[in-house]
Amino acid sequence: MSCESRVNADGSLFYPADRALFEGLGNGFGNIAGAYNGNAAAGLNIDFVPSPTSDMPPIWNPEYFDPNHTMVVNGVVWPTLQVAPAEYRFRLLNGTNSRFLNLALKITLPDGTPTTVNRTEWDDATVPPTQGTVAVNELSFFQIGTEQGILPQVVKVETNGATKLPGDGTIPPPKVAPDPQQALLVGIAERSDVIVDFRGLPNGTVVRMTNTAPDAPFGGFPDTPRSETISNVRA
Repeated sequence: MSCESRVNADGSLFYPADRALFEGLGNGFGNIAGAYNGNAAAGLNIDFVPSPTSDMPPIWNPEYFDPNHTMVVNGVVWPTLQVAPAEYRFRLLNGTNSRFLNLALKITLPDGTPTTVNRTEWDDATVPPTQGTVAVNELSFFQIGTEQGILPQVVKVETNGATKLPGDGTIPPPKVAPDPQQALLVGIAERSDVIVDFRGLPNGTVVRMTNTAPDAPFGGFPDTPRSETISNVRA
């Protein structure tokens, strides 16, 4: 499960002191400024508890898009998972209350710099199967389900392309996405049940799950992407 949070210096979750952050007035950290309903002297000073004028906890702030937020996966910020050269099944949930996620699996150096590795692959159409290598800079999501259940066909999803697999062992050319930014797009409270194939990668390969959806309400591509790490996998 992935959700967004801002963390205070003491490790606690940040919540705004009032509604200014949500409404776009002031800076949302207790300093109210700007006009409200055309009145330049007025600010939207609707406090949260603790306050003598409010019984509303700050957790119920409807939404906010904080550029300084961090993504949390199962309660952990930027987790790292060691994997074997095998296929893994991941159940991804967008647990945010306002933000879309646009997920991709990028091959990187340990410092996050994008890179390319030679992946070993086998051609099962020959007898015996023949071995070769292919240069890759991204791994695909093989989506098998959503919050509605198992899909009738597996869909191979990667940046700027998706492919319905016919189930006979072949992989047709990808159908180009409506926008080259689009990868695995996951809406609010949506689930994606996926398989990721880590076979054939050199030992020590770093795969970084990134989110490039915008820091604003999502209205479709093209949009200004946010580039951030959600988690790292070391094969």
